[in-house]
Amino acid sequence: MKKILSTVLLAALWVTTLSGQDRVIRVACIGNSITIGSGGSTAWPQQLGQRLGAHYNVRNFGVSGTTLLRHGDFPYWNESAFLQAQDFDPHIVIICLGTNDSKPQNRVLLGEFFTDYMDFIKVLRKDGRDPQIYVARPCPVFGDGGGSGINGAVLHGQIEPIVDSVRVAAGGFMIDFYRAMLSHGDLFPDGIHPNTTGYAMMADTAAWYLNNSPSGFIRLFAATDTEVEVGETSQLYWEATPGSQVTLNGAPVGASDSLVVAPAAKSIYTLIASGAVADTKRVAIDNIPPGRIKSLSAFPLQLDEGAGDTSRISWMTTNGSSVTLDGAAVAQNGSVAVVPARTTTYTLAAGGGDSQSARITIEVLPAAVINRALRHPLTASSTLRGGNAQWAVDGDTTTAWQSAGKITEWIMVDLGRMITLKTLRIHWGNSFAVSYTVHLLNADGTAIKAITQRNGDGGLDEIIDIDTQARYVCLLCQKVSGTNYSVTEFELYGTTMPVGVDRHDGVPALFELEQNYPNPFNPVTTIAYRLTRPAPIRLVIYDVSGRAVRTLDPGIQAEGRHEIIVDASGFSSGLYFYQLTAGLERRQRRMMLIK
Repeated sequence: MKKILSTVLLAALWVTTLSGQDRVIRVACIGNSITIGSGGSTAWPQQLGQRLGAHYNVRNFGVSGTTLLRHGDFPYWNESAFLQAQDFDPHIVIICLGTNDSKPQNRVLLGEFFTDYMDFIKVLRKDGRDPQIYVARPCPVFGDGGGSGINGAVLHGQIEPIVDSVRVAAGGFMIDFYRAMLSHGDLFPDGIHPNTTGYAMMADTAAWYLNNSPSGFIRLFAATDTEVEVGETSQLYWEATPGSQVTLNGAPVGASDSLVVAPAAKSIYTLIASGAVADTKRVAIDNIPPGRIKSLSAFPLQLDEGAGDTSRISWMTTNGSSVTLDGAAVAQNGSVAVVPARTTTYTLAAGGGDSQSARITIEVLPAAVINRALRHPLTASSTLRGGNAQWAVDGDTTTAWQSAGKITEWIMVDLGRMITLKTLRIHWGNSFAVSYTVHLLNADGTAIKAITQRNGDGGLDEIIDIDTQARYVCLLCQKVSGTNYSVTEFELYGTTMPVGVDRHDGVPALFELEQNYPNPFNPVTTIAYRLTRPAPIRLVIYDVSGRAVRTLDPGIQAEGRHEIIVDASGFSSGLYFYQLTAGLERRQRRMMLIK
């Protein structure tokens, strides 16, 4: 049975288990070539995951040849795997480094090993992370290390005692691969790396240590939401090592349990575990009052002068808010289509326990000066850690999309509808594409034109007289001038009218289902369609398995262009298909929900 408790009542009442603890424990395995193995299922981290079962997500972050020493010949510190391990936000970290630190060029730096190891752990624990740390005593070295320079005497006589002192100083735990493998030299063909049987033994060893961790340690304590609004709840969930005695805000609870809470104000929940060791973790949940504006946006932000085009203003406010748009009462969360004749600023005001207002301006401009890419949805093949692909279309040349790679990378902007493109401007950052191709695609994603540059020199590239209709524009970068691609701004100019056709207000020539916009979306999107004659309309949304998840019946619609707003708040992230039936005609497209 589900319990919803306020902070005031929590300490006085027993907490009951909800539906069992099904939260996954993330385990990051950091190491060198002994950890990465073949990179496949035989590596010991992968086999460890098999042994621990579905309740654990074990990830291999090994990098061949790396050292723990920050100034070693191949520091793990400098590898992208180290950043990826941190982004994984693990609950458990197993560090299996030190073997390569015994090489001649590295052993002269062993005076720095303890400090570097402690700093390494500090990095893993920063930004609110508090994983359980296991430092591994490395596998034994048999023979001379095959000429690699790895020295068993240095590793086991000098480095391993430092590893153990780090364990004590950092409050971590030990996985002793050395003792487990010492009498199994036959499993090390080159004297350093185990064979498949040896990797299986390492997995067995690591699994034993994890399954036999001392009682009193909290592996996991988190909340589904750290901010709640009026009428909302959050679920606390936790897991301590077996045999632990656990309390939550002073009330005894199970070692592995969960609880639904509805704090009326900002609240701190304290979980304390005791046993062979003692551990404490805290989670803060804030209560956000009515009257706050969570988002206000409009799409598109620029409209053609004299065209009578529509923009849609969308907003979200906190639960219980009273909301007005330009003084008129509107729903707490919603959207409205507007057709401004001139540049207009709209004001959203929210009231309740708090009070906020926000403004958004929709510009009505001559078609020739409208940047059709400005703040439109943009996707990228990769983005440098800490960056944002949308910076390429934010109208600010001091920000930039930067790729994470340096070979073939791309960005693609969704113009929201078919645009007859005239001019393209690419503002390159410090690193640019020497060779690139601009692909123009129609509404269903079919490529209709390609523009290629083989001798790019950075700065500003301007391509004029394109005169092609497109819905999507993709910049495919194929040869980089520096470390990665950088685009400070990607601009597209054109008109909503087809090439050689004058604007008119006649009836559409075809039944047309447009691509939803924005796409990808979260959680509201607009689906537009055009009718040649009045017809009964039915819109069905399907998931990837073909199951209908939403059916909308607007009834009989007149000829012309229409829009349907879809709120997918209850849907899971993923690919969906939407199918529109108008009389006997039917069209289908796909859309992507990203939460």
